[in-house]
Amino acid sequence: MDIRKKLNEVQNVLSNEQEEERHIVNDLMFLMFGNDSEELPKEFEIECVMDNEQVETFLKEKLELDVEDVSFIPMSLLLGRPRFRVKLN
Repeated sequence: MDIRKKLNEVQNVLSNEQEEERHIVNDLMFLMFGNDSEELPKEFEIECVMDNEQVETFLKEKLELDVEDVSFIPMSLLLGRPRFRVKLN
């Protein structure tokens, strides 16, 4: 799967009300920017105002990623917006 193409496709179908989903896509696009690899790293962090389940569902269903685990980083609340660590299979 071409993740860059999938990110663009999903970004084009997200509505204005789906701000957090758009934020996830933008984070992943930024992560891929300047990266020679055509794949996402096995572990990365994203920032959004959602819960673990919502993040995992979005990544699996909309972006078709093989997600192993999504975990909230509690200290992120002290630094601003909630952050999640994502591990892919």
